[in-house]
Amino acid sequence: MNIKRLRLGTATLSAVLLGALTSCSYLPWHSAPAVSEDWCADATLFAMHSVRSNEQGMSYADIDRDLDATDVAYLQLYPALSIADMHRLLHDIATHNRARFAAAQAVLQSCEARGTPEPAHYAPSYLSTPHSDAWCGQATDFAMGTAGYRDIGFTEKQMEASLHNDPLWLNEVFPALNTPDRVELVRAVYGQKWSRYTAAASLGKACKVAPAAGDADHAATRPDANQLPPAATP
Repeated sequence: MNIKRLRLGTATLSAVLLGALTSCSYLPWHSAPAVSEDWCADATLFAMHSVRSNEQGMSYADIDRDLDATDVAYLQLYPALSIADMHRLLHDIATHNRARFAAAQAVLQSCEARGTPEPAHYAPSYLSTPHSDAWCGQATDFAMGTAGYRDIGFTEKQMEASLHNDPLWLNEVFPALNTPDRVELVRAVYGQKWSRYTAAASLGKACKVAPAAGDADHAATRPDANQLPPAATP
């Protein structure tokens, strides 16, 4: 199996769509009815991929317009979300200028507040030292993709073997992770029997972000003015 084909956070549009630490206040609809694990997983991926796209030079306003212009593509990539959901998520990210992992945590807090079950406690030794927001975000994205493949029948042995098939591609997509990191994450996904959502929720709590030099100035130097229309009422 070639890991290049892993969804790994819907890599097809991730290259166009995919973190600086900000607050993780609940999203606007945190008191709404419970949502499914698939909704939470797709929302987490959409949030992280939107931040990555912004980091690569696409303004949030452009992403917002693109949601309506190419809605079919987005609905295929994030089938549990509606376009209205995506607009609300994007508005929250832009308003709070969230980093990638911080965006994921905000979604996961919202899901928890809406009654989505919490995963079992997870605190392995390789996460005991704080990492960058980029590392935690990429680790979450990678683990969610691996969990998606576990769900459809790929074995742990197949997944570990695939890590060596195309290391250059993996380094390009997940530059903050090294091969030992990826091996640990594959083993975590299979050892903990994570789904996409429980992978995200587990790492959302376990991965600690170390303050980085320049974080305080990061918001002022983002590559767009983050001007979006008001969010729809949930």
